[in-house]
Amino acid sequence: MKFSTAFISSAFVAFAGLAAAENYPVYACVDINWQNCVKVDFQGPSGGGTCWNFGDNLHDKISSVGPDPGNYCIFYVDINCSGDSIGTGSPGWGNLATLQGGKWNDKFSSVKCWKG
Repeated sequence: MKFSTAFISSAFVAFAGLAAAENYPVYACVDINWQNCVKVDFQGPSGGGTCWNFGDNLHDKISSVGPDPGNYCIFYVDINCSGDSIGTGSPGWGNLATLQGGKWNDKFSSVKCWKG
């Protein structure tokens, strides 16, 4: 798998003043088979469940996606974690074009993640 680590400020929601923030890394790729990927380090309160919208660089462009080991994420087709959704743990999906007939390819707009 080929990943480039990048801080995506447009896809990151800052939580100022939270003492117990945790990272919820997500690998998102604009091509199938884990190509042209970025690692998005979402941060939120301990316990997870915070909604994050993907930035313009990933919104409705994701073809491979998955959380870090030990995390579980639900991906949504609309912003603000609304609309149709599907969840996965690590490693996620390497080819969304083949998952459920391509229903999810280039559709994800937002995500919620948890530890465990």
